[in-house]
Amino acid sequence: MRSYIISNALAVLCTVLLASNVVSYQQNGSYLRRNERSVDMNKARILSKGKGSNSSKVPKSKGKGGKGSSKAPKSGKKGNGSSKSPHSKVGKGGKGSSKAPKSSSKSTKSSKSSKSSKSPKSYKCSKKGKGHGCTPVSSPSAPNAPTEQKVPTSSPVTTPITFLPTITPILSCTELSKVQKTNIIKQFLLEITSSDVLNDNTSAQFEAAKFMYEQDLPCPTVIERTSVKQRFSLAALYYSTEGNNWNFCGENNGECNGHEFFLSESSECDWYGITCEDGQITKIDFEPIGGENVGIRGSLPDEIFLLPKLLELKLEFETTSLEDRGNLGGFLPATIGQAPNLKTIDLDKHQLKGPIPTELYNAATLREIDLDNNFLTGSITNDIAKLVDLSFFTVGNNPFDESPIPAAFGNLPNLRVLGLNDANLIGAVPNTFANLDGLRFIDLSGNQLSGSIDFIDSWSKIESLTIDNNNFSGPIPVSLWTKPSLSSIILSENGFNGQIPAEIGNLTELKTLLLVNTGLSGLIPQEINNLTSLEILYLQGNFTGEISQTLCNSNKIKKIVISSGITCPQNCCNTI
Repeated sequence: MRSYIISNALAVLCTVLLASNVVSYQQNGSYLRRNERSVDMNKARILSKGKGSNSSKVPKSKGKGGKGSSKAPKSGKKGNGSSKSPHSKVGKGGKGSSKAPKSSSKSTKSSKSSKSSKSPKSYKCSKKGKGHGCTPVSSPSAPNAPTEQKVPTSSPVTTPITFLPTITPILSCTELSKVQKTNIIKQFLLEITSSDVLNDNTSAQFEAAKFMYEQDLPCPTVIERTSVKQRFSLAALYYSTEGNNWNFCGENNGECNGHEFFLSESSECDWYGITCEDGQITKIDFEPIGGENVGIRGSLPDEIFLLPKLLELKLEFETTSLEDRGNLGGFLPATIGQAPNLKTIDLDKHQLKGPIPTELYNAATLREIDLDNNFLTGSITNDIAKLVDLSFFTVGNNPFDESPIPAAFGNLPNLRVLGLNDANLIGAVPNTFANLDGLRFIDLSGNQLSGSIDFIDSWSKIESLTIDNNNFSGPIPVSLWTKPSLSSIILSENGFNGQIPAEIGNLTELKTLLLVNTGLSGLIPQEINNLTSLEILYLQGNFTGEISQTLCNSNKIKKIVISSGITCPQNCCNTI
């Protein structure tokens, strides 16, 4: 009996010691050799005493990992510790400050394999769907160790202690090799460019990718995916438009009037002509510096229209000469139809060729399109009606194929400016044009349009009407002379009939009136002398009448040209 009592007492004591060790493990998160030895000794005592009950499992303690202080690469977006520049150099990773939670009781010295030590925060670079990057990862949980053989005991149930293996830290983003970074960047680029184009050593994209791999090479984390694509797209624009030969702001020309030159190490948002919001490109506008154009040539790359936040692309060649053009050529990329937010495109006075891509009509957000003075062919289609927000559309002075004006223009309620001059248009103006009651400026000159111009009756806000050098006929609607908003009327070289009515005196804002060989004839009304805002007046044809001294003395008048049948005060008019 005494031995039985002693045996049970020892078993209880053993249970207390085991539970103490488990608690110590749960509190410290360390696997101490002393606990291991204590467990072994208790087992030996239990075996020597005999009887005991079966053990059952106790839930494992989960320790919380400490926060590492290793910095993630800087991003263009605010928040999450990012810097203003989306393309910042990655600094050196600091030492991690991860520590095991403090124990409530003082821990004894542990062996080397179980020491609690500082470890750097790890970054895992793995391919996941589109692209891949470096993201922080936590240490994996230790696998369960095999359950030890059950030992008879009279103590409460416990489970054996498991031991975590030594973990090799994963490379942080700052520790990635150049080859690893290159591969990650390439995956980003393949989201917007085909591998065939990237590998074609004659393409601008190949040069742009080379720039990214060899010179730029930012830390390619997921955070910087946007910046990587933006820098690549702008680099593609640079090489595609022969940036090395630009007049200024190129890689080989640091003079940029206060702007950062292209392909510099600074943020792409600071490069010449680039505007960003929240680190994303919204506008590309190559304005002249000191009256000189930047001098782009070549062609536009597809990637430029894949910038997701791009609102405006303005590359107009600015000049006062009607003959001068820029050297940007090639086709307008079909990717324009994939631009999700594009509102304005201005490529006036260049050498673009080929038809307007049908994909352009899929860019539903477009409001302003200026493709004047290029070498575009094909024709404008009724798909123009898809651009319901369109307010400005000018494609004049292009050698389009002979075609009529699409009736779909009448379905554009927001249209304010329409330029279709010298576009090889034929036939009558569609009746749907009467729907454009918000139209302010229209230029249909230099075509082969015919029929009446009754469509202007409903245009209550029209300011400028230019329809010269066509085959329009019939009388001019009286409503034309009663629109007080008109500042310019150019009707020359047509086949109208009738006379200039007295109602012309209502046009108090009129600055330009060109009536040369219009088919109109007869006596010019005296009311024409009441046009006090008039600056330029051409009256040539079978006209008779008189220009008053009052009109000649106006401080606004700049030029009066009349036919021989009209009399004019001396030194006031030029007679032809």
